[in-house]
Amino acid sequence: LKTQLEEGLAELVSLGRVCSDSFTGLRALLTPNHKKPTSHKRRGRKAMFGVEDAGRWSLLDTFEQEAGQQKPSRWNALDEEQLERL
Repeated sequence: LKTQLEEGLAELVSLGRVCSDSFTGLRALLTPNHKKPTSHKRRGRKAMFGVEDAGRWSLLDTFEQEAGQQKPSRWNALDEEQLERL
């Protein structure tokens, strides 16, 4: 589920649909998996670059399509209510 959440957030960010209130969310999405720390606790330090520590995510209203421009087909299946729940 965590991987699906990260993939969904990455796609929404790339399309300009959502943003985070800190750079931690962007770092979490841009850091390759092999460079992310494992879940082992190391001397009480908190893991860096985790989506779960990214703060708040906000849905943006700036996704307005120009007249005659078609939305990506993947968005046709999603409505605003589903995006709000995400």
